[in-house]
Amino acid sequence: MTSPKKATKQPRKKLSSSQSKVKKKEEYIKRNREEKNATKRNKRKKSNNTIATKKKQQHRGKAKKVVKSLPKKQQQRKKKNNQKQGKKKQLKLLLKQLALTIAISAALFSTIIYFTIRTPKMEGYAMTTTLTNNDRVLVSKMSELKRFKMVYFKHPQTKEKTIRRIIGMPGEELYYKNDQLFINNKLTPERFLEKSAAEAKQSGFLLTQDFSLKQVTNEERIPEGKYFVMGDNRQFSSDSRDYGLIDEKNIIGVVELRVFPLNAAAHF
Repeated sequence: MTSPKKATKQPRKKLSSSQSKVKKKEEYIKRNREEKNATKRNKRKKSNNTIATKKKQQHRGKAKKVVKSLPKKQQQRKKKNNQKQGKKKQLKLLLKQLALTIAISAALFSTIIYFTIRTPKMEGYAMTTTLTNNDRVLVSKMSELKRFKMVYFKHPQTKEKTIRRIIGMPGEELYYKNDQLFINNKLTPERFLEKSAAEAKQSGFLLTQDFSLKQVTNEERIPEGKYFVMGDNRQFSSDSRDYGLIDEKNIIGVVELRVFPLNAAAHF
């Protein structure tokens, strides 16, 4: 039997020195190119990574700013809304307080007026020439009742309100003689009638006819809580000579001023 032939290694061809130098140079150049390309690729990767990270960071920063800015805007809006609502509430409260103050003031004013003064109108000619028909007067409920003061009172029979002058006070005697008033037997001048009495005397008649308290009221003295009143127009006035004494409880107040007509305004 024949044995197989062994493969024989062919010997490498030896390069010349010049060829080996060229080959080494080519390998060196190739290696340098590969290293440069590798460094370029690394730089590109790094730059891409840095750009990506920067973009991510910027995006995150923007997102954070948006997230942070939204609550601030909402808070500002809430503050503005709260301020507006607070101002509206304050305005409403102020208006309520103002309305309440006006209502209370009006109620107090009307109550004070009701319990202290009145402004009635004179009806008729019983107080001519001091007051005449349709004169508007101011009546004080707080004033003291005195002789010769004009009073606003309820008529003892008809309960109508009217104005007359106090002539006799409680506890007094009175009578008229020759147009002169005597209180407790003492002459008491009526200065508010001097002109009218003088004109009547010149015309030959009495302004006030003679009478006594006993004759017209059947009383010797005026009882407590009672008053004798008369009108200044003595010849045509209906007064205590006709309907008797008036009760103090029926006297509403004392006439203090004539307020209308304005050109005839006067204090009594």
